[in-house]
Amino acid sequence: MSSNVVLKLMNIINGLQLMQAICHFLSGPMIVFPKLHERIHLAIGVIGTLLNIGWVGEFPIITILAFCRILIFNNTITLKKMPVVVELMLVLLGGWAIVLFFFGSYFQYVILDSPNWGFNYSLPVMKFVDAQELTISFTCLPLTYLAYMFMAYLIFKKKNMSSCVQSRKSEMMILIQSTFVTFYVTVLITIWHQPMLGIQLVDMSVRRNRAIVNGVVVIHCYINPILTLVCNRAVREQCTKYLKVHQVKSGNSANSLAGARASVSFSPS
Repeated sequence: MSSNVVLKLMNIINGLQLMQAICHFLSGPMIVFPKLHERIHLAIGVIGTLLNIGWVGEFPIITILAFCRILIFNNTITLKKMPVVVELMLVLLGGWAIVLFFFGSYFQYVILDSPNWGFNYSLPVMKFVDAQELTISFTCLPLTYLAYMFMAYLIFKKKNMSSCVQSRKSEMMILIQSTFVTFYVTVLITIWHQPMLGIQLVDMSVRRNRAIVNGVVVIHCYINPILTLVCNRAVREQCTKYLKVHQVKSGNSANSLAGARASVSFSPS
């Protein structure tokens, strides 16, 4: 893993979203084959718990990332060394995720209500689960967006910095990414928690609506990585270098193999 603090946090976020994508992939056969769903319903509950952990867990990491960007920009922390406070927060979040995994696996409050995932609101623990998720998401999302707004302000304030033009462009692209993702996720959370919020924007009793919402949730797993690649020049450069290195290695391997075959073909019998 890179020693870059920002890239480390981005890797954690991408890892959580990859876990969500895998969970959605594994749930596909359960929707197509309902009998399979009935046979392994306990395993489905575990998959749903992992899906929920990935969904909720990415919010605090995104917030930490946003504030780390500000601290790095102000030279309060270095780019190459993870602050002890951030490491402690990550350890606490990891412990919380482990507790939540066993809690969710035991109570099975995340269910596959074909064709989408949902909560089992008949369980008494759902008040706690709903309150926890809403508190985390609606606390982290505004803080994250405000942090990126403040970052944009700092960039435009320091116009006399060297390489400021490129820095402004990069951070403004990240601000655009954050704006889109924040709006997208906020709408999803609002629709997902309509019973708790006491509103009805989408009638989730209609199967078609549930399928559409599930599709939008699945797409969410890919939006942030794609936008990160599009909006972040450093990430694009690293990906390009990685691909070039592997192309060179594969080319050298192919040439070596061809040379070996040629030497065998022309060797005297």
